[in-house]
Parts: sequence; structure tokens; C-alpha cells
Amino acid sequence: MGQTISDGAGKGFSLQIDDENRARTLTDTRTEEHHIAETDQAVFFLHTGDTADTLTVTATGGTIIFVQNDSSTKRLVISEIIIGSDVAGTVIRMVKNYTVGSIADNNVLTPFNSFLGAADTADLTAHSWDEVNNGVGGLTLGTLIAVGLTSAGGNEPELRQAIVLDRKDNFGIELKSVSTTDECNITLVCFFDTA
Repeated sequence: MGQTISDGAGKGFSLQIDDENRARTLTDTRTEEHHIAETDQAVFFLHTGDTADTLTVTATGGTIIFVQNDSSTKRLVISEIIIGSDVAGTVIRMVKNYTVGSIADNNVLTPFNSFLGAADTADLTAHSWDEVNNGVGGLTLGTLIAVGLTSAGGNEPELRQAIVLDRKDNFGIELKSVSTTDECNITLVCFFDTA
């Protein structure tokens, strides 16, 4: 039979030690996104499909989805980006911290909470392009952080690191067509982090 080590603070916690002098531990291999969904009930989806299943991206290109962290206390973590395209080669540009003017040519996006039954409220502002002109208007290019291309039938850029928006930061994805009929859609999965 193993030994037990008391916490030393009188709180009643103990650590079990087995016969081979190893501490007994439990681990949790859930992603941070799944942990937040369970504990905070607040993992959100934003998608361009609020008004149309797909958007016809132009050869001029422009910002298709834009999100701004409106929280003054929490960071917004974009943990997953899903971009669908019916043709290969649509140019993807990810931009952080646009200069924001008067937003135009847009649809206001409502975040959808993945925890069904919880409120769909998030301290953020989000817009998708309304297919007028070439993208969401009123944005001046910020810091270009990544460029890529879609593959036919869909593309999920491999994120080795989440995109973290500090308090009041913003992020957008621009798409540019390689033909005249690129049909695309974008979904972002995000949550708030207090760290």
C-alpha cells in the first residue's frame, strides 16, 4: 500500500504515493477551447453565412470578415479559422489591427455560442462583407500577419498558434479571387481569456 502526503496547510488535501514512489495524478487532455466551453459556457462561432451561404469574392478583393475585441479586461483568442472556397487559388490575407473608420458595405454579425442554452453575447464587434463593392469598407490595412491560398472544396489554414487579440485589438480576413466566380465562406471559432 502506498503512502499519503498531507498538504501541510491543514486544508485536507492529500497526495497519494504508490508503491514505486510515484505521485498519483489525473490529467485532462481537452483543448483550451473545450475547457472554456465547459467551464465558462462561452466559445463563439462567427461566420459569413449569416445572410448568404457563400459570398462571391471579387478579383479586386477585400476584407470579408472583421472582428474587434471590445473587452477592456479580456483577450479574444481565435482558435480556429475555417475558409471554404469552390476553386483553388483564392488569395487569403490575415490582417491584425486595421485603422477603423466608418464601417460600410457590411452585415453586422451576431456571435453564436457553442454552449447551447447559454446567451449569445460576447464583448466583440463583428462584420462580414455584404457583397457591395469589394469588401467591408472603412478599414485601412493594419499589420499583415499571414498570406495563403485556398484549395478547391475548402481550406482550413493550419494554425500552429492561436491568434490572440489583446484588449481593443481587431482582426480581419481578406480574400481575393483568381477567377470571376469564387464562392467562399469563413467561420471563426473564438473565446475570451483573462490571462
